[in-house]
Amino acid sequence: MPPEMDSPPVRKDDSPWPHIIVYGARWCSDTIRTCNFLNRNEIPYTYLDVDGDEDAAKQVQEWNRGYLSTPTLDIEGRIVTEPADAELAEVLGLTDR
Repeated sequence: MPPEMDSPPVRKDDSPWPHIIVYGARWCSDTIRTCNFLNRNEIPYTYLDVDGDEDAAKQVQEWNRGYLSTPTLDIEGRIVTEPADAELAEVLGLTDR
């Protein structure tokens, strides 16, 4: 059984973070790592499971030339596919903690 992922931090009205949607799969170790990174840094996001959401899966395939690459993040229109923690930290303007 895959490790459980914690729920995303709750977005506050005065949140300095961009709106992030994580398109992932609970069985995917990169999705789990990415969500853990965001949780550890208290960065709110919305999680969409491509295994249970056909529209989300189609969107990911459209962005990734037919591949169902997880995780794929939509950061206010900037699409980032399978980012390493250091890449995600750079995109979000923080140092990897």
